[in-house]
Amino acid sequence: MGNVGDASRKRAERYTAIWRGARWGLGVAAAVGLLAQSGCFEISPLGPCTFSEQCEVGEFCDLETGKCEPRTTNFGGAGGIGGQGGQGGIGGQGGIGGSPPIDQGVNVEKPTLVFATVQGGSFRIGQAAGEDGSGADRAPERIVTMPSFSMMAIEVTVAQYRQCVEAEVCRAPRRGAGCNYLESGRDSHPVNCVSWFDARSFADWMEARLPTESEWEYAARSLGQDDRIWPWGAEEGTCTDAVWSGLGNACGQRNTLPGCSRAAGNTEQNLCDMAGNVREWVQDDYVSGYENLPTDGSAVVAATGLKSLRGGGFGSTMESLSTMTRDSLIPDSSDEFTGFRLVSFDQ
Repeated sequence: MGNVGDASRKRAERYTAIWRGARWGLGVAAAVGLLAQSGCFEISPLGPCTFSEQCEVGEFCDLETGKCEPRTTNFGGAGGIGGQGGQGGIGGQGGIGGSPPIDQGVNVEKPTLVFATVQGGSFRIGQAAGEDGSGADRAPERIVTMPSFSMMAIEVTVAQYRQCVEAEVCRAPRRGAGCNYLESGRDSHPVNCVSWFDARSFADWMEARLPTESEWEYAARSLGQDDRIWPWGAEEGTCTDAVWSGLGNACGQRNTLPGCSRAAGNTEQNLCDMAGNVREWVQDDYVSGYENLPTDGSAVVAATGLKSLRGGGFGSTMESLSTMTRDSLIPDSSDEFTGFRLVSFDQ
């Protein structure tokens, strides 16, 4: 067993941007880019922790003291996850398993998540770029063959995410204008103001994962139908189809609504809010264009320092709500327009 000095030094090294990037699949080059953006070019002493991912195995982050403390209670792998019908008449049960064992935090009951089955098949993704270069981030067109999978029917809610915070596995979301966490009456709203790392922590705790970009679009287009420019079809939507501000703020939407509040815009598989409410983190590293998009539905791994987002949020334009529109952010960033949903490991 090493001495305390060695352990502290190793821990400090782990929490540089390079460690964080490498652990989450960004690659060393992208992690160094994040480090450069922060203005830090050397390892600095470990500051107060803000979430348990920063602590050693067997420790958790005490949010009151900002220190990593030994865990006193652990439990093993999670059992099956099932659910009763939610808003909009969504129901069903499902088991989640198959992920590697992870540190499960203190003994807090896990939330119930409701999943919808998305049957596999082949679909066309992307399009030819315009002569002026427009649409280049969606070019070229490719055929992707998808296996079947199960996706959450709604976006992860504040109440569900809070259970992960209480388990001392997830860090609390950022607070501020438009952020839902701990705001009165917003437990059933999608959790927002979370980073890609926060979404990944919750996914690991639930023994699930973020969807790939191909999975997300295939599901949003009701099994990849060509005419599904929006989840509800080929025609532009109205205030009843999505949680969005509307043309000239006609819908008057200035924040999120509870999940599945606009069921008229659901997919054929009853997936809610695939357009609007909050845009959603996906697994993939963001790359402009589909030149190297895997044709088996798996995620793009490119060490670009950016992660992809899909779906548009409550402040988006109708064009941004399209099932084909892509967006990206640095994975450490968060805002009021961004949340996530999960895919299970059961298929």
